[in-house]
Amino acid sequence: MHMRPHVILAVLKRNVASYFTGVLGYLFITAFVALAVALAFDGRFFTNNDCSLDRLSENFHWLLLFIVPAITMTAWAEERRQGTDELLFTLPANDFEILIGKYGAVLAVYTVALFFTFPLIIALQILGSPDYGALFATYTGYWLAGAAMLAVGMFASSLTNSSTVAFVLAAVICALFVFIDEMVALRSWLEDLGIREPLGVSGYLNQFAAGVIPFGGVVYFGSITALFLYLNAVMISRRHWKGGRSETSMEFQYLVRALSLAVVVISLSYSVSVFGGRIDLTQGGLYSLSSTSRQVISGINPKRPVTLTAYLSDDVPKEYLPVQKKLRGLLRQFDKIGGGNVDVRIVSVDPLSKEAEEASQWGIQPRAAQSEKDGRFSVEEVFLGVVASSGFDQVVIPYFDKGTPVEFELTRAIGTVAKEKRLTVGILTTDAKVFGGMNMQTFQPDPEWRLVTELKRQYNVREISPDKAIPVKGAPKAAEPAKKDEKADAAKAEAEKKSPKVTEEEPVDVLIAILPSTLTQEQMKNLVDYVEAGGPTLIFDDPAPVFVGLPNSPNIPNKPGQGGGMFGMGGQPGGPKADGGKATSLMDAIGVDWDTRSVLFDNLNPHPKHEERFPKQLVFVTANRDSKDSGINSEVPITSGLQEILAWFSGEFRKASGSKVEFTELLRSHRGTSGSIDWDDATQSFGFGGQRGPNFDAKRTTDDSKHIIAARIKGTGGDAPDGKVNAIFVADVDLVHDVMFNIFDTQIEDLVIDNTLFVMNCVDTLAGSEDYVQLRNRRPAQRTLERIEREKNKFDSARQKREAEATKEADESLNAAKARLETVLKEIRDNKEMDEGTKLTILENRTAAENRKLELDQKKIDQKKASEIRLARIESQDHVKGIENRIWAYSFLLCTCPALLLGAVVLAIRMMNEDSGAASDRLVSR
Repeated sequence: MHMRPHVILAVLKRNVASYFTGVLGYLFITAFVALAVALAFDGRFFTNNDCSLDRLSENFHWLLLFIVPAITMTAWAEERRQGTDELLFTLPANDFEILIGKYGAVLAVYTVALFFTFPLIIALQILGSPDYGALFATYTGYWLAGAAMLAVGMFASSLTNSSTVAFVLAAVICALFVFIDEMVALRSWLEDLGIREPLGVSGYLNQFAAGVIPFGGVVYFGSITALFLYLNAVMISRRHWKGGRSETSMEFQYLVRALSLAVVVISLSYSVSVFGGRIDLTQGGLYSLSSTSRQVISGINPKRPVTLTAYLSDDVPKEYLPVQKKLRGLLRQFDKIGGGNVDVRIVSVDPLSKEAEEASQWGIQPRAAQSEKDGRFSVEEVFLGVVASSGFDQVVIPYFDKGTPVEFELTRAIGTVAKEKRLTVGILTTDAKVFGGMNMQTFQPDPEWRLVTELKRQYNVREISPDKAIPVKGAPKAAEPAKKDEKADAAKAEAEKKSPKVTEEEPVDVLIAILPSTLTQEQMKNLVDYVEAGGPTLIFDDPAPVFVGLPNSPNIPNKPGQGGGMFGMGGQPGGPKADGGKATSLMDAIGVDWDTRSVLFDNLNPHPKHEERFPKQLVFVTANRDSKDSGINSEVPITSGLQEILAWFSGEFRKASGSKVEFTELLRSHRGTSGSIDWDDATQSFGFGGQRGPNFDAKRTTDDSKHIIAARIKGTGGDAPDGKVNAIFVADVDLVHDVMFNIFDTQIEDLVIDNTLFVMNCVDTLAGSEDYVQLRNRRPAQRTLERIEREKNKFDSARQKREAEATKEADESLNAAKARLETVLKEIRDNKEMDEGTKLTILENRTAAENRKLELDQKKIDQKKASEIRLARIESQDHVKGIENRIWAYSFLLCTCPALLLGAVVLAIRMMNEDSGAASDRLVSR
């Protein structure tokens, strides 16, 4: 069919002009924009602290149910009501040209309505640093979804000559596409058939909102558009055969055609969705295969190809569906890029099957995952594991959890098995018991730390004893002493022949020392000698190792007892720690000053919804686009790209005065919101035997300093030769504990932390194997509402100052009351006119009376203090709420005013034109 653009353009202009020459169109657009602002900047937007349009994307389908019927209700219905449709079809234009012109007009109106929401992007830029690639993809999704629904709305308008009925019909038909995923029975039936792809508009909009343009989503919206434009064409062509002898046959013929076309577009849309192609528009290309992965694959020796065997459940809970889809998609990409060097085998596994038994032989066991189906909660056994093998080496990834970086794990597994030899990491034996062992308090074996499991996927891992000298890789061996007694040497040689030969341990590539402050003096000397000889060392120590146990704190000079009595009591006390537990010799060797009594806190919490739940001793070390204010150093490979790291009752340190080491900060607290507490205040005694636990209610006073939590140290420290020290010191053991690894994997409470990535980056850097550091750091940036955070920090500082003043005033009042009591009692004691018996009686009575009075005074003082603190917090919250309300109001005005002003101008012009066409004597004076 020949299409004439000028005819289509003429129809388009006619319909666009008719829409924008009336005030009603502007009112609809204003309402659309106002609703968009309300949905984008609702309460959860500020609670989530996310500089994006995710909240609008989650609810955009509701907006479509309003704006689409409002735009399309007059497309055909109004033409029929006014009788102008007959005039329209007598123009020198065919039906399809008129249809395309009409559709182009409603699409142009919708595009203008979307354009009026662009001030939302300006507001995001003012609030923080949004990802513009993701925003472009988001608006592309909005536009495509609207384009599809407009075709549906036009079809509804073609069914009636009433605009009101057309509005309702359009809303009902569009609702089928919007809420189809919410139809529990249909969704359950499709899932039983293995169809897990989204069917509704919102499912595909979420993919666009992630920053990608999925081919499946484009085809889905395009298919709906094509199908309903065809139905529009059928409806407007009915006039040619309606009422004729062939009416029934034509209706049946077009019904069959429409159903056939529907089957084609559904099949095409589903096929492309399963294929999973997409265009990645996110900053940094987060959903595209990285150059590191391609380099690792290209470096595989053809003589030692790598086999990836994935054991995957076909049916997984919807929470794990993105993980499964990403894993399958990446495996296909690795298979395609790897060619003959990478063989990918995907095995579908049911819990009770031969495939499950095969997976269990590799150590891949199902994990219990809770799911919801038909409103009922159930626990399903899910397989999401991969085995990488090549030659005589293999790496097993038993499970991909929600927080597991899929591409990194697959790439690392391929790179590890493709190498002929792994590097070796040694873990020093300390009271932290990283390799597990018998717990003398519970009489149960402790498992090895998750750190060991993680390291074994990339390195050979050995336990290193501190009881003997630790060899340094590349260091010259000590010269053997000259022989003095040949007979003795001969006897020794003969004895060695008869006894098993003990070979000297090979040096490790990296040594990890966790809680070295628990070592004895002789053990500490061996560690210090290793560090000063240039051995790469990753050191974790902690003034308050809560997860490991506070008895292991460096502030307790003796080792904890090993139990042995009933309930772990009555055992022999432990021996003394090196340097009284302060690890002074080790700190001198690496050239730092570490105050073991200083425990950090930070009032900054980037997750407002958890602000009242987490204690301030949980330090959120976060990245900031301004490197000066960032808690994570973005200028070094170890931490560049990391977004958030959790520390728990961590310590602080600084470069020692006069030290010549090259000192590079890696992690630090935030200036103005953090400070330190003395160990005696940060912990408290409880129970029997003077045991200590964390004190969450300790008094906190912020300062204007940045407290260093982790640093890279190279060069000269202590008595070491020039350039020998090669270490990373982290003043927090809890940072590397299993608790943090579990949070990283499962994203508990929606926390997306990088503790595991940071620790592994440190190991790789010290080992001189930085192939995976950049890939490990490749993750979405946390784009917070920085402007609001700055304002909140100001109010928090003012609130804390008021609370400190209230506490100080209360303490002074209480001390004054106690002083008055002591003065009264002293006067009685010093009164020489009374005998001792009378004094004792009066003292008892006055003491009881004054104590009652003191108790009343203390209650009043405490009530006043609590009232002042409560008032300060209320005012702080009111200030924060005021900021949020102002942002909402400014955004609302910025978005709605242009449409309202244009509508007012159009109304004024219409009124002027109406008056200008009438005789002056017939005008009514206003």
